[in-house]
Amino acid sequence: DPEVYENAVGEFQRDNVHFFRSSKNFKYHGRFQLALQADSEYVAFIDDDIVIGADFLRRCRETMEVTPDAGEVGIYGWRRLPGPDKDGKTERYIRGEWAEALPPERKDPGIAEVDFLCGFHFLRQRHIRYMFREEPWTMSTGEDFQLAFALRKYGGLRAYVVPIDPKDPRTWGLSEDW
Repeated sequence: DPEVYENAVGEFQRDNVHFFRSSKNFKYHGRFQLALQADSEYVAFIDDDIVIGADFLRRCRETMEVTPDAGEVGIYGWRRLPGPDKDGKTERYIRGEWAEALPPERKDPGIAEVDFLCGFHFLRQRHIRYMFREEPWTMSTGEDFQLAFALRKYGGLRAYVVPIDPKDPRTWGLSEDW
């Protein structure tokens, strides 16, 4: 519901938070292309099925500021991805280890490095340009892979899941009832 999102963003206008709405579907990479024009230090990309806690964006910024090699931070992602199988083909990423977002599944509430994030990305605006230094493998999907790959290759930057307080849903990247 675009009006709900606009009203929520309106509460943060003093913090240079903006809502972009268009009848054009910019697909997977388009939102990152639009953010190349942002005039803020940080940008956040929130999938339409994500409802973040009230304190989560602040925690994202703090995590970026205290983690020197953080290229992006987010809610959850994949790590320890498998390499090629015996036939030389890359196995599906779902065989990797999923970094959980919410308690009680999230056993370690601290910062966790992942290979790539899903559903939510928070990063410095100036780092978005890395994503477009190479043509994406596909424009149909894969923006999560492309962003993490480019940040690592061109910026030496990593992806991290933001630390949370398991007892305080305001700190969670996903609300309890998402």
